[in-house]
Amino acid sequence: MSKLHTVEEFISNNFTLKDALLHIGKLDYMLLCALSESSNALGDRFDRFGVAVNFRCLSIIYMSSYSQSGTWSVYIIRCADSTLYTGISTNVTRRFEEHASSSPRSAKYLRGRAPLELIYAKEIGTQSEATIEERRIKALTKAQKLNLIVELT
Repeated sequence: MSKLHTVEEFISNNFTLKDALLHIGKLDYMLLCALSESSNALGDRFDRFGVAVNFRCLSIIYMSSYSQSGTWSVYIIRCADSTLYTGISTNVTRRFEEHASSSPRSAKYLRGRAPLELIYAKEIGTQSEATIEERRIKALTKAQKLNLIVELT
């Protein structure tokens, strides 16, 4: 399947409206417009697809996906220049692919540092717990981080 870029392409390929907007990074903008009372124009845009958009429900679904999106993990990526990058995600595989592709969703630090190698991933729990663990790991020296990785394997 070729790369999809617009909401129209996603919907014509049987994606849900929510998935299409999330994938192209427009859901935040759509919700902002809907919440600021300018949703009529956006609703009209989707009428031509036969999609009824209830922005209040969409925003509730979207916001709940953050709090119920599963277990948060912390991960470490080794760059081609041997530097280490630490981050958190609910889907480490997807996040690593975003970083490796140098897409707009990748961390700026990792752009131009390919090839990347995922060398550590550990499920933590909540986003708060994962953020605390990420901060703890970032405070370690490189040698301590490498020891952490060796301990896991």
